[in-house]
Amino acid sequence: MRLLLFISDLSIGGAQRQLTLLAGGLKKRGVDVRVASLQRQGAFLGTLEELGIEVHGLGGSSAMRTPQVAHALTQLVRTTRTDVVYSLLPAANVLSSILRVTAPGCRLVWGMRSAELPLARFTGLSRTAYRLERALSFVPDLIISNSRRGRRDALAQGYPSEKMYVVRNGFDTEQFRPDSGAGRALRSFWGVPDEALLIGKIARVAPKKNHGSFIKAAARLAHKHPEVYFVAVGEGPEAAIAELKQLAYSNGLGERMIWAGRRDDMPSVMNACDIVTLTSVAEGFPNAIAEAMACGVPCVASDAGDTAELIAETGHVFAPMDTEGLVAAWEQLIDPMVRSNLGAAARQRIVEHFSVASLVDQTLKALDKA
Repeated sequence: MRLLLFISDLSIGGAQRQLTLLAGGLKKRGVDVRVASLQRQGAFLGTLEELGIEVHGLGGSSAMRTPQVAHALTQLVRTTRTDVVYSLLPAANVLSSILRVTAPGCRLVWGMRSAELPLARFTGLSRTAYRLERALSFVPDLIISNSRRGRRDALAQGYPSEKMYVVRNGFDTEQFRPDSGAGRALRSFWGVPDEALLIGKIARVAPKKNHGSFIKAAARLAHKHPEVYFVAVGEGPEAAIAELKQLAYSNGLGERMIWAGRRDDMPSVMNACDIVTLTSVAEGFPNAIAEAMACGVPCVASDAGDTAELIAETGHVFAPMDTEGLVAAWEQLIDPMVRSNLGAAARQRIVEHFSVASLVDQTLKALDKA
C-alpha cells in the first residue's frame, strides 16, 4: 500500500500529533507512507523527518490558493502512484475531494476529529469548511472518526452510515510516562510551592474549550482550599487570553492562577500537575486527558465526546458547564492517596487499550475497507 497522509498544517495540535504517531507506526509495519501539508513547516516537521518520512508542502497558505494546492496534491498523488489518501480535518478533507475527479484510481479516506460542534461559535472560514465537508461526505470511500460520539453526530447530520468507521487515538506510553523529576522542575519554574496541589487545564484557548468555567470553578475551590494552585497551558488569541486573565483576577485567583502559554514539553507539563481537567463543551477524543492518564495523573473532565468512556473508573466526569459538579469532583481528589491509586489505574488503562500499536492495527483494518 502506498499511503499519503494529508493535513492542513503540522502545528501543535491533537490531530497533528496523532498523524505523526500513525505515520511512524505505519512505517515500522512496512507501509510506504508519506505526509503532505499545505506548507512544509510546523512543530511536527522535524519529528516526521527524524522518522524518515517524506513530507511534502503543497504551496498553500490561504483559501485564495486553493486551485494551486489542488493541482499540487493531484501531481503528488500521480507521481508517487499513491493508492490511498487519508486526509485529516475539514479543510484537508474538502480539498482532497478533488482527487475523485483528478486521480480517480486513488482511494479516498477522510478523518474526522470532533463531535458536538457548536458551529455558531466558529469563524467564517472554519464554519464554511465544516459545512462543505458535510455536503461532500458522499465523496470519500471511507470516513474514520476518532470517537463513537463523533460518528453518532456525523450520522445525525446526514453522513453516510455505510462509510463511517471508528478508530480511537493512540498514545506513546514511553514518551508519556510518570516522571516526578521533570514535574518538580517545571513546578519550580512556575513558582508553585512544593506542598501545593496543582490543577492543570491543558488546551488551546477556543470557545469550545470553555476556559471560563474552569476559572469560575477554580475560584470557588481556591476559597475553600488555600493550598490549591491552577495552571492554564495553551496558546490562543491575545484578546481572548487577556479577557480570561481579567476574569481570573476579578475572581480573586491572583498568583494562584498561572498562565503558561504554549509549551512543547508536554510530558513534563502533565507530570507537574496533580490533576488534569477538561471543561470542553464539545470534544471528539481528548488527547490531553489520555496523555495525562498515561503519565499517571488522575483526570476530572466534562462529559464531552468519548471522554467518559476514556476515563472510565480512573477519574471523575461532570456535566459540561456544571461548575458545582466540577468543584465537587476536584474535592474528591484532594486526598493524595486517592490520586495515587487513580493515577496508577489511569496509566494502566492507556497502556492496555490506547497504545500506538492499537492505533496502527485499527487503522490498517479500516483502510482495508476503503
